[in-house]
Amino acid sequence: RIDHQEASLVITGLLNAAYNKRHSLIILLDNGTTAMTGMQPNPLSGELITGESAPALDYEKLGQAVGIADSNIRIVNAFKKEDVEEAINFLLDTKKLSLMIIKGPCIIDIRKKKKKAQKG
Repeated sequence: RIDHQEASLVITGLLNAAYNKRHSLIILLDNGTTAMTGMQPNPLSGELITGESAPALDYEKLGQAVGIADSNIRIVNAFKKEDVEEAINFLLDTKKLSLMIIKGPCIIDIRKKKKKAQKG
């Protein structure tokens, strides 16, 4: 899972890797919430705590902004293991700075929403 605090660390690592011309695969896991402090949305999620829409971080633009080629940026579904493995292998084989975002809703959040829907 990536909470806002942890995502900030990954983004800083990405910036440093680009600046230092590293040939690394940076993997960011995005579950769309801040689980460590109560499951609220965060500045990366595209939703305000009130439920209103907000700008979300565009990971592809982030990668492009630090000089990563489009071919070295992958966004994959966290629940599709084969896609995750394929993307990791492809990006590692490039031997260039690459960014992989594994996105999927937080399981705890899914369960809470399902339970709330059943009650309501």
